[in-house]
Amino acid sequence: MKTTLGIASAALAAAACIAAGPAGLAVADPELNGTYTLTVDETQATSDGGPTLANPEIDTTQWVVTPCGAGCAQVAIPDAPNLPGANGGDLRLVNGRWEMTQETTLMHCGEGPDVTTVTSLDAATLQGTKAINNHCVGVVITSPATLTPA
Repeated sequence: MKTTLGIASAALAAAACIAAGPAGLAVADPELNGTYTLTVDETQATSDGGPTLANPEIDTTQWVVTPCGAGCAQVAIPDAPNLPGANGGDLRLVNGRWEMTQETTLMHCGEGPDVTTVTSLDAATLQGTKAINNHCVGVVITSPATLTPA
């Protein structure tokens, strides 16, 4: 009887480990798909020492997200201004964070883009930051950001 219980216990433990395995993989490679709202709280923005935002507010933007392969999600921003780099891009899963870089040139103040915007969100919580680097004035403004299903 003691041997039978030992074998049964070992079998249950092995089954539990097998059952837990796929769940761990699902968390490691999340997929974004659907319509989301990106909320950026500019009232909590920080600056790297330069000027801050003149009229900070809580900004919400609709994102339409579709998978584009493992660790990739394409973002379309329907209400964004029709400017190169401002109306979407690709989120890439990097070290447990969804990251998207957008580059915009309006003023042509030097070589490369005038503004680089990096949105970085924890893959599990979809909370993180949106950092706007204005290369023309040399200021980076970072605000808390959250992505929620719409």
